[in-house]
Amino acid sequence: MEILLHSVETATGAQAVRLILAPLYRGEYPADRFSLGEGAAALGAVDERLLAAVRDAPPAGRSVPFTANRNSGTDDGLFDTLPAAIGALIVVRIASPSAFYGALCVAYDEPQAFAEGLLDLLAGFANQGSLAVTNSRLLDGTEYERERLAAILEAIPEGVLVVDADDCVQYANPTAEAMLGAGLLGVGRPVAESVSQPDLARLLKESAAAPRSMEFSGAEGRRLRGVVRSVRSADGNGVWQVCVLQDVTSFRELDELKTEFVHTVSHDLRRPLTMMEGLVHMIEMLGPLNAAQQEYARRIRLSAQEMNRLVKDLLDLGRVESGVEIRRLPVQLSAVVERVVDGLKPEAAANNVKLRVKIPDGLPNIPADASLLERALGNLLENAIRFNHPGGTVDVAVKLSGDTVVVAVTDNGIGIAPADQPRVFEKFFRVAPTSDPEHPAWGLGLAIAKSVADWHGGKIWFETKLGQGSTFYLALPLRG
Repeated sequence: MEILLHSVETATGAQAVRLILAPLYRGEYPADRFSLGEGAAALGAVDERLLAAVRDAPPAGRSVPFTANRNSGTDDGLFDTLPAAIGALIVVRIASPSAFYGALCVAYDEPQAFAEGLLDLLAGFANQGSLAVTNSRLLDGTEYERERLAAILEAIPEGVLVVDADDCVQYANPTAEAMLGAGLLGVGRPVAESVSQPDLARLLKESAAAPRSMEFSGAEGRRLRGVVRSVRSADGNGVWQVCVLQDVTSFRELDELKTEFVHTVSHDLRRPLTMMEGLVHMIEMLGPLNAAQQEYARRIRLSAQEMNRLVKDLLDLGRVESGVEIRRLPVQLSAVVERVVDGLKPEAAANNVKLRVKIPDGLPNIPADASLLERALGNLLENAIRFNHPGGTVDVAVKLSGDTVVVAVTDNGIGIAPADQPRVFEKFFRVAPTSDPEHPAWGLGLAIAKSVADWHGGKIWFETKLGQGSTFYLALPLRG
């Protein structure tokens, strides 16, 4: 601005030049003032009047500078508060197309005729001032946003890592540094040199449209969960990776305690449930029962069977998660699928649901535990039947996809609501209540299927539309 004022003074021959900048936000801080020449500071007494004179722009076209001469009869007392040495004023509006910035004021000691060329010259200087203010305020705004973002990232309880398009770690907030400890060797270096935690380094080097997540061990024995999203760089020529780290140690400890408790209770329940079924059978053998007694016995037997089914589910889930009594052997997947489908045909018929199977010839054997696969596929197929409409269909299709084999179970049933979708694979979470009170859903089927997929090194996911049906996919590796 000082350079601009010197240029105006030299080009116009003015005795005083003053630049008045209005506050960016009303009342936030005082307006900036720049003065040059004898008597320029005295113009401060009428700054607000000078700003008001050029604040409002015409609807279209070029704004007209404000001009005034002392004793002209049209100055409206403007010169009454100014030194007698000021005899004429020119005020030019400084603004961008979207904002008013302030005014450039030129003062002379004698009245002036205000030639058109002089006014055009001042308009050009005003444009230069407008560009300077625009750039300055953009820079201030950018710096303010940067500082605000840095403060937020430093305050949040999650760790944040940012990797640029050249696979270099560009940022790590203090929480991330504390979580990773010696696992983060520095910022500004390639991921391979900066991140010594191998699983996290591999995750940061991947690039995919969908978010990726994993759990791994951090500093001081913490259990961390990392979620990585790929974002396009500002210039659009590269992809950056943003990783959010969460400390899930307490959740995992709680989950382990819950699993241990459930496993213990399940073991303790097997004996009384078996005894209950045996005693009901013995009561029926003692002699004829009337209709009411037969109904009570039937209900007791069904309840004991359902509780035994729940106990079996819990024990199977614990067995899969711990890896106990599981063997990985060559398995013919087509035979497993056919056995599961055959076993559920009576239930499908009872629910008026049609089963259709499509298995290609020549499927290779896969390394797996056949009983676990039957359990996982049975749970997927049973859900597809149970939550379908009468007269609906369930399609089971198997196909090869690269180095994996994928089993898809598709139904045209009720679908899954968006609010329920993130929790579908949680233990004991039920998407919808069962319509059969004698065969309740415990919310373990999909949790078991996911555990089976994880143990085999595979994946399970789904696609769904509410009211139109769902497709669950189970992908298994062809090689162990």
